Amino acid sequence: SNLFTGCTLSESGGGLYAQVKDPDSKLLIEDNSYFFECISTNGQGGAGYIEGSNFSSIVINKAKIENCSSIQGGGIYCDIKTGSQLQVTNSSLFKGCTSSYQGGGFYAIIDGADSKLNISGFTLFNSCLTTSQTGQGGGSYLKVSNNASFELNKVTYKGCSAVEGGGIYGEIDNANRFIITSSNQFISCNSKERGGA
Repeated sequence: SNLFTGCTLSESGGGLYAQVKDPDSKLLIEDNSYFFECISTNGQGGAGYIEGSNFSSIVINKAKIENCSSIQGGGIYCDIKTGSQLQVTNSSLFKGCTSSYQGGGFYAIIDGADSKLNISGFTLFNSCLTTSQTGQGGGSYLKVSNNASFELNKVTYKGCSAVEGGGIYGEIDNANRFIITSSNQFISCNSKERGGA
């Protein structure tokens, strides 16, 4: 396992900054990798900032991200485009993460045909939140556009909160698929205005 603890950066990617740029490139964050109290004070992605492009692959597998914070994407911030794929799976945990504006636990931009995000396999977002008066997506903020696709399967959002979208805030523009299956759970999530779940 890998441990990232107390990492702080004024710019994006408090614990990790990665650009994955071509079809032969793959980023794996797995085997109980643990990000604890990682902070991006003025940027995006408290635990990690990840860009995927040109049909690259990113997998977050059995990772634990706890008490991390940033402006956007308190835990992880991802920008996935041009046919790249991101999978978050296998009991990954986002706990107690906060962002000022969007995506307390997780922020993702998924853009372009064949670009895909899949969150599955008993992933848990626990007590993640946004702190500003315009905060969106306490657990996750997802922007899916231009024939990209998103699927949520066997995921739990528990005790997450924001002004809009306590559990999830989705911004969907010409998306190919935005699928939330019947096996997800939203427990005690709340918002001040719209979309408690």
